[in-house]
Amino acid sequence: MNLIDDVLSRVRISDVAEALGVELDRTRRRGVAIWRKGKKFSVSFNDQKNCWHDFATGDGGGVVSFAARVLACDSKAALEWLAACAGVPLDHRTEAEKREWSRRMHAAKPQAERLVRWKLETLEGLREQRNRLLRIYHRAIRFITHHDIDECERRGDLRFEAALVVGWSYWPQIRELDKAIDELAEVGYSDLLRRFGMGGAA
Repeated sequence: MNLIDDVLSRVRISDVAEALGVELDRTRRRGVAIWRKGKKFSVSFNDQKNCWHDFATGDGGGVVSFAARVLACDSKAALEWLAACAGVPLDHRTEAEKREWSRRMHAAKPQAERLVRWKLETLEGLREQRNRLLRIYHRAIRFITHHDIDECERRGDLRFEAALVVGWSYWPQIRELDKAIDELAEVGYSDLLRRFGMGGAA
């Protein structure tokens, strides 16, 4: 087995996608194309063949091409990134240096898993909060649409006024949550490491 085959045999494309910040569905066979700001699970992953396919654009290939696409780099740089993830140095370091590299990669793996978990849990929490506000907002809009403000005032019904307040105040919050969700969804593993001050651990 040559060095490249060694690298490819140690990685699964779904794990690579997750490490790069791609949101996966529950089956881990579909993901969002964050490199083109996709919103739907339009990319399929096959861990057995280590390949991917974007149903929206027709693009696809192996794990190296996928890493190159997400990282916006050439195949050589993508392979180096994958080698770092797999703990396989591609340069001509001494055996002692290779052992130290492997040790550091092994030590960094729990951090990587925690960061990925944090990202997915935070995204889920933000979406739940956004959806809750959106449901309340839509109920308020429906009430405003189907009721007359003058009639409500005559009856002393304060629900119309309350619905207006909800409409004015909730929509900006919903837009801010949408923005936060989009920004976090596009953050990759290396960016998370930098944000949490752990860039030197990997």
